[in-house]
Amino acid sequence: MKNLSKYFVVVVIASVFLLFPKNNAQAACIFNEAFANWWSKTTVALNESVGFTVPGNVECANKTVIVEFYGQSGFDFFIKTMSVKANSSGNTPVTVSFSATDFGVRSGDQRVYYKIKTEDGSSNQLTSQDLTVRLSTGGSCTLTSAQWRWNFRNEKILGSPLHMMVSGRGCAGYGVSFKIYTDDSIDYEIDTINGTFDSTGTSLDVIWVANNRNDSRPISSSLYNYNFYFIASAGTGQGNAVTKVTSDTVMIPTNSQNGCINCNNIFAPSTCVCADNFSESRGLASSCDSVCSSHIGDAKSDTLGTGGGGMVCGNNRCETGESPINCPADCKPGQTQTYPFSIENPLKGGANDFTGLVKIIAQWLFNLAIPIAVAMIVYSGILFLTAQGEPAKVTKAKEVLKYAVIGLAIILIGSGFITLIQSILELGSSSPASNSGQPTLPTNNTGGNTALLGAVGGKCTGDRDCFTGLKCQDTICKRGTGNLINEPCNSARNCDVGSICDKSDLGLQVIDGQTLGTCLLDNNVTGGRIGDVCERDSNCISGLKCNKICQRRDGNLIGEPCVNTAPGGNCNSQACSTFGSNVVGTCVIKP
Repeated sequence: MKNLSKYFVVVVIASVFLLFPKNNAQAACIFNEAFANWWSKTTVALNESVGFTVPGNVECANKTVIVEFYGQSGFDFFIKTMSVKANSSGNTPVTVSFSATDFGVRSGDQRVYYKIKTEDGSSNQLTSQDLTVRLSTGGSCTLTSAQWRWNFRNEKILGSPLHMMVSGRGCAGYGVSFKIYTDDSIDYEIDTINGTFDSTGTSLDVIWVANNRNDSRPISSSLYNYNFYFIASAGTGQGNAVTKVTSDTVMIPTNSQNGCINCNNIFAPSTCVCADNFSESRGLASSCDSVCSSHIGDAKSDTLGTGGGGMVCGNNRCETGESPINCPADCKPGQTQTYPFSIENPLKGGANDFTGLVKIIAQWLFNLAIPIAVAMIVYSGILFLTAQGEPAKVTKAKEVLKYAVIGLAIILIGSGFITLIQSILELGSSSPASNSGQPTLPTNNTGGNTALLGAVGGKCTGDRDCFTGLKCQDTICKRGTGNLINEPCNSARNCDVGSICDKSDLGLQVIDGQTLGTCLLDNNVTGGRIGDVCERDSNCISGLKCNKICQRRDGNLIGEPCVNTAPGGNCNSQACSTFGSNVVGTCVIKP
């Protein structure tokens, strides 16, 4: 009997294992609700991405996970399903966005949640917290500013990723159209790209990779640099008023897609200058594209300094900064190494061409001739004193004195004639430059509707509507180099370099029936401003160049900083006034 009982127990246990086989996967994957990151945002607009991560144990690793999304609007309704893979740690990261078709005819804010479980049913099921999705934009969107930004440190070239930054007010969920143009006499549309404000509705960042694919300019694009700007617009015009802002301009050299920044000419330059400021003679059988292709630096990267700079070990060139110690592959004993070499211009005037050299030599001769003439007059006096009445010596003394006076008169009269001719040519010109180097002209920044026609900020349709020295742009009169701080603007293009056009409530002003903004200093811009010490153009903000200090491309204006050691000078007037032994001075009107 006991033996029968033993057999019965064995049969029962075996039956349990046979009828209910062990399933190691069943309920082994556990999603942890306590550590769940439900949503990365609490509110999103249509087509705005939102993410979340569901943590699981290692048994969830690499499993297929089903995510079902539901909405709540009186009763729960199904929206859509996603199938994703858990990572090797067992966590499940998900990114999702919702479109208008997901909600059918529903309107207003919608609450959305999700349910998540593994496809094979081996996990527990989690239900998330609610996310608010705004189906309608609502309110009125006003775009307030538009600017270019970039994250790399080297020179901008075709292929560089540029950020189009737009600020707005009440623009949650609004779509924005970006149209990129070239700032020429006739502005040509180069590209179009779209973006959407997030649920905050205050800022939008869209990346555009600089290109010239749609360049339709009739004149060959190889002759001119690109001055890109963009116009951002939001609103449909059907119940939602269209709002627009225009950015500042950003200069990119033509033919720079391979790194050469001085190939903007029909003829190839003899010396190639690259995006990372490396320069090298191209040679007769070479091209600047081949020279600069390994010297793009980080100009095509959206992360600061990730482009590798100019020193690339392994490119078969022993370059500056490389040596047989840190780069034996390129720098072998006995090989030639290239170094940038330049000779500082010894001429104080900084002549860069033949005309400038002639002016400096003429000034030197003038300064030398006056003391020589005085010395000859003194010499003639000595001859008179030592003549002792001898007719021959007296005659010689008179001749020396006569020719010395004639020579001095020619020198002084010649210089006077030049000044006289210059003053005659300047008759009828606009009034003298002010301390800022800009024309002394009235401005329309009173904040009221009364305006002086043709003044800075006045309404215009062409340059003829503006005072002499001003130009018409974006339907207002602006200064040649851009309006100054606190002066009116209709876009960032109207403002001086390093400034933005503020169209927020504080900056708005109505002039000639137009609602305009105010030029303000851009505190977010990176780089040196006018007068800051620099070593290369990339050290200065966009629109300036480096010549010992950051300066305007056409020279600094009257009253702006300069240094008397800068080759060619920093001043548009070619006159830098310094005091004593000071190197730093101020640009003045050339005497």
